[in-house]
Amino acid sequence: MACADIIKKYKTKSQCVVKKIEGDIKPPTILSTKRCAPFKRMKTITLITILILTIVSCTQSRIDKLTLCINEIKLLKSDSSFNVDFDFSLNMENQFENLQSQIDDNICNKVYPLNSRFHLTETNTVETLIITEKYCNDDTAYIDQPCILIRTLRIFLNRNSQILFENNILEIDSLKQRIAEVSKDFFINNNYKYAAYQIYWDERTPIEFRKAVYAEVIRGYLIAANDLSISMFKKDICELKDNEIEKIQKRFRIVFSLKDNLPPLPPSPKILQGIEPDTVEHEINEFEIKEK
Repeated sequence: MACADIIKKYKTKSQCVVKKIEGDIKPPTILSTKRCAPFKRMKTITLITILILTIVSCTQSRIDKLTLCINEIKLLKSDSSFNVDFDFSLNMENQFENLQSQIDDNICNKVYPLNSRFHLTETNTVETLIITEKYCNDDTAYIDQPCILIRTLRIFLNRNSQILFENNILEIDSLKQRIAEVSKDFFINNNYKYAAYQIYWDERTPIEFRKAVYAEVIRGYLIAANDLSISMFKKDICELKDNEIEKIQKRFRIVFSLKDNLPPLPPSPKILQGIEPDTVEHEINEFEIKEK
């Protein structure tokens, strides 16, 4: 039942209970106004509770279904042989453990591509590429890989369901268009193959909001990819042939990047002067402080 229907249903006035005395041949009579009062108050409290829960439920489930055509599904999906499930309830460290537990290979000390399933709702799952970069201090299985140029942009989410992107605070309704603009201006115009985004959140950021942000980033990327398709082939992505989709994918594809700690570096002048260097955690905390 839709939220509006639920609210409408419980707005109707209810009659007071009818008292029927067993064995009484007289028709049942309405209880006195005085005796009805407790029932009315209880009914009012119940109604208010139901309305509050309904409104909260409707607000939290605000993730529009990400409907994709066949070509968009192909464009997003990674060709990695490792398939994993992303868990929106986990922090960064536990996310690495979650991904590692799903594959047989070691993801430490290398750039590792994974095809990840993002379960946005119970009926809406999207598959796309995750690249992990996890430095393990006690792991000696370092693999020297060819240099892969990946430029990433960071998106920060706070506990108040607000977004910090490129030093600007955004509402989620404007994120899709901003991602589309940045994807074209930063990634496509600079010939970066990967449109890579790192998304960080506070542990108290609502899970549904985390999912909604991922969905909007994907939507923004698809807008930019469709513009590129029109520029290259004079037609929308959903009208492309398989070989044309492959060309788009090689030219411009989305990546969600998960980066852990980097190898330790020599002390910087800032540390020697007693000034701590900036970290991802500091950036998130500063964002939260500004919004209190």
